[in-house]
Amino acid sequence: MRDTVTKKGKNVYDISEAASVARGKKAVSHSARKKRRIAFVVIVGLIALLAGSVYHNISLKNELKAQREIYEKQLKQQRELKNTIEKMKSKEYIEEMARKKLKYIKPGEKVYGD
Repeated sequence: MRDTVTKKGKNVYDISEAASVARGKKAVSHSARKKRRIAFVVIVGLIALLAGSVYHNISLKNELKAQREIYEKQLKQQRELKNTIEKMKSKEYIEEMARKKLKYIKPGEKVYGD
């Protein structure tokens, strides 16, 4: 059996409980403490889970931003290449390249220099 301490008209079965009663605090039962600990662990776990989700979300947003920048650069490059291809298909460009690279001259044309 436990020793009973009487304080302020209450029977208290533990010295630490008697000290709590003497300070004006309510004695907290073991099951109440256990429930508080469980609630604390659950809350800490939820906060950790939330923090992990937020971090993951931020990482995905940064990755998406980087991918969009790459996409925009590639789209610009594609437009430039299409313009170059269209330019290369023109008769004027073909003639210019033939004159420069192949030293092509038109019949009756005289070349000075080179």
